Amino acid sequence: QEADKKKKDDDKKKQDADKKKKQEANKKKKDDDKKKKDEEKKKKQEVDKKKKDDDKKKQDEVKKKKQEADKKKKQEADKKKKQEADKKKKKEADKKKKDDDKKKKDEEKKKKQDADKKKKDDDKKKKDEEKKKKQDADKKKKDDDKKKQDADKKKKQEADKKKKDDDKKKKDEEKKKKQDADKKKKDDDKKKKDEEKKKKQDADKKKKDDDKKKQDADKKKKQEADKKKKDDDKKKKDEEKKKKQDADKKKKDDDKKKQDADKKKKQEAD
Repeated sequence: QEADKKKKDDDKKKQDADKKKKQEANKKKKDDDKKKKDEEKKKKQEVDKKKKDDDKKKQDEVKKKKQEADKKKKQEADKKKKQEADKKKKKEADKKKKDDDKKKKDEEKKKKQDADKKKKDDDKKKKDEEKKKKQDADKKKKDDDKKKQDADKKKKQEADKKKKDDDKKKKDEEKKKKQDADKKKKDDDKKKKDEEKKKKQDADKKKKDDDKKKQDADKKKKQEADKKKKDDDKKKKDEEKKKKQDADKKKKDDDKKKQDADKKKKQEAD
């Protein structure tokens, strides 16, 4: 009974020690998992903050670039407005000169008509020649003016076409610059997202491998502990069985020795 009680106490003590060891291992695993989770959370927050800062910086650059383009566009518009005002002023000056020339011409014509009337007969031939000369000169002036107007018109059309082409080229360059910036941002965001995804997958795989390694180690430790307990129990049981067999054999020998002595004593008495 004392041996059974001692075995029962030893078994309980061992179970309590195993239970405590298992609880400590579970607590350590739980603490390690929490620490790892907190580190991953902090790392993710830092990555998110850096991405947010980069995005803001990029937006500020795009905004600044747009403001500079708007300023340049306004300057060009102001320049065009001034050119149109100068053109209008010139047109008004040309009209005034034409009106003054006409008035003066009318006055000279009236003076000439008065003089012509006085010398109508004598000067008719001269007047006809001057009239023809004047018509030729007027025709030449008209042709020259038309030629100048056509040249000015052509020059203006070429200037307008050049400005339109330059504006289109500038607009296309700005559009391409914006598209390139948008594409770069998209590519950078995708690359960052892929890297974060891979980092998370690697971390998840490492955690899974570590958990499995720990489970395997715990399982192996438990199997070794169970085997040791089983071997110890068997050894103890075998020792107790042998002890009992030795005790039974000794008792049997003692009983036989006593019977033989009693028998011998009885024979001698008889």
